[in-house]
Amino acid sequence: MYNETHLNPSAFPEINEEIQDEPEEIEDGSNPIETENEEEVIIDDNSPEKINDNNNEEEEEEEEEEEEQEEDEDNNGDLAEEVEPDMDYIYSPPPDATRQIDIELYKINKKKSSHPTLKAPNLRRSNVKTTLADYQPLQLDIRSFPTHQYMSTFFYDSWHNIERINVYYDQKARFSISVEIQENPALIHLSRYSRNMLLPNANNVDGPANILRAQKDYLFKGGFKAIPMTCSYMTLAPGLFSYVFHGVFEIDYEKDKKEILGFDRSIIIGQRDRYLITNDHIYVHMLSY
Repeated sequence: MYNETHLNPSAFPEINEEIQDEPEEIEDGSNPIETENEEEVIIDDNSPEKINDNNNEEEEEEEEEEEEQEEDEDNNGDLAEEVEPDMDYIYSPPPDATRQIDIELYKINKKKSSHPTLKAPNLRRSNVKTTLADYQPLQLDIRSFPTHQYMSTFFYDSWHNIERINVYYDQKARFSISVEIQENPALIHLSRYSRNMLLPNANNVDGPANILRAQKDYLFKGGFKAIPMTCSYMTLAPGLFSYVFHGVFEIDYEKDKKEILGFDRSIIIGQRDRYLITNDHIYVHMLSY
């Protein structure tokens, strides 16, 4: 049982019809209503209004406690994200997309490359031809340039009749050879006769007889077995012609040991009573084609 108190609307002239709504709650839990005559109307603790107010307060307190717990959990979660573990967890959640992640590239296992490096060059040559017959020789039209016929017979005799190549050189002719530096037995053999521009007159051969001896007895024993593949030529002056040949040749650098190498050969031909070679230089290198 509870005491019922009726409110007089005439006591709140400024509120008028809004008096029918529930009065506003005060923070201390009581609902006093003051009149102009300082009369207080108090709702009994056992009244339904008071019981409902208490229930509402308990619900609000429970909601506040739940909100505080959620805030604590959120704070703990933020702290957990800021602390980076020493090891990766298999079932860890995905990283926050808004956070910058520094990837240590050196820790990524990369597949080792099989490509050659400067320290370990790839010495395997694909599609390397093994005999001179595998190469296509140059063809010169002997009618298109004055000295084409002369050069054609010179290369033929250098291969098949090296003993008579001296007749192709002028009395003041000069011959020399330079060799690429490589760990190749054939190149090492020829490098002993290589010309060094830093040493004046080093390994230069002058005169037809000395040129014959240098080529036949030291450099190209058995003949200069060469196949010129390309060439360029021009007239330097009246009666003076220039050639540059590119090709391959086979060298017998030791007994029963042969090697196919590349060469670039520059030749200058002068004309007096007949054509004669005045300058002859050969550059020998590993095959590049």
